[in-house]
Amino acid sequence: PRWHRSKEGTPTMGGISFIIGAVVTFIPLVIIAYLSGNTDGIEKTVIVMLMALANGAIGVVDDLTKFKNHRNEGLTASQKYLLQLICAGGFLAALKLTGNLSTELYIPYAGINLDLGIFYYILAILLITGIINAVNLTDGVDGLASSVTLAVGAFFAVAAFTEGLLPEAILSGITMG
Repeated sequence: PRWHRSKEGTPTMGGISFIIGAVVTFIPLVIIAYLSGNTDGIEKTVIVMLMALANGAIGVVDDLTKFKNHRNEGLTASQKYLLQLICAGGFLAALKLTGNLSTELYIPYAGINLDLGIFYYILAILLITGIINAVNLTDGVDGLASSVTLAVGAFFAVAAFTEGLLPEAILSGITMG
């Protein structure tokens, strides 16, 4: 859009600083968890971090494509979405293979557990890629993703901490940072 012209010359690949910061913070925390013997939940937290890194890699490839082609367009929407689908599928597969995923959907306040079977994976992949693209679109509108992510990260950090889920609380804290 025309109102985006003011963004011309805005630096790209800024996400690398967030990736580096998250990894530099995350690795020592994982090492400390293993050395202290407090590894409850750390496996799925590592899988979540790998998912975030994979999606960060998609962003890097997109920006490098922009540089290579000397234009403002990187990967096509279908190329990005295909890569996101692969990442989401790999994420769900890793969680399932490590025993950290169930296809049951708990319906709060009704006390109902509904086993969705194969439909769980379809729904999960659509939700994961939808959330990724919602954040990408929010960030594309003048970099608003940081304020939205801060609020969501704070909520998840507090919720995880009050439930005693320390690795998840730490990952949410890293996301806020």
